Amino acid sequence: MKKPGYLYIAANPSLKYDLLKIGISEYNPEKRLEELSRSTSIPDKFRLVMAYQVEDILKAESRIHLLLHEHRYCAGKEYFQVKEHIAIAVAKRVVSLLDHTPLPEMHIHNDFGFHQFNKKLGVSFHRLFLLTMAYSHTNSIFDKMQGFSPDIVDGFLGVDAVTQLLFVQAQRVRNSMKEFTYFAKDLTVSLNKSEPTKVYNDIRYRRGELCWLFNAPLKEQFISW
Repeated sequence: MKKPGYLYIAANPSLKYDLLKIGISEYNPEKRLEELSRSTSIPDKFRLVMAYQVEDILKAESRIHLLLHEHRYCAGKEYFQVKEHIAIAVAKRVVSLLDHTPLPEMHIHNDFGFHQFNKKLGVSFHRLFLLTMAYSHTNSIFDKMQGFSPDIVDGFLGVDAVTQLLFVQAQRVRNSMKEFTYFAKDLTVSLNKSEPTKVYNDIRYRRGELCWLFNAPLKEQFISW
């Protein structure tokens, strides 16, 4: 069940190492930061850097923490050692993709039909690979015309979406997504007898959410209209 609220980024001059607090609140984030300023031992008040009102705060939090996982200062805490402009860019991308739906139709380049992966995908991994294509937001004809530019993330795929699409139990999907993440890190594909091309520049999984960034040469092989 979706829980509406706010995704926010906050700073405090007393915090070292450019630490930012990135969290969620069911009510006005300014009021939430006032509460934090009173209840913590940090002497200075928190400053609101940005806030987005979203329909699903738990999904928003899970996804931004997934993308910023390597910047987390302490496990279990909502503090991240990251520059404000980077955190804001990631938050904007997460919010823009919260309601992203799979493509109703996708056109694949003819050369993609003559491909060879460096590892056998199997049925479940092949389905997940196709779903990462279908759930990517940067595969439109407009991207093809303008040229693919570096991005933060191409898409997200949640366990709930996969269970609904494939009618598979959630725990089985979680296990497959975890295994696929490790499997896909060094996955390559040869297109039309060309040199092997890395499939994903980045792919990661955490708490029911998968996210990825395709390698640009591969992205050019499939577009939606």
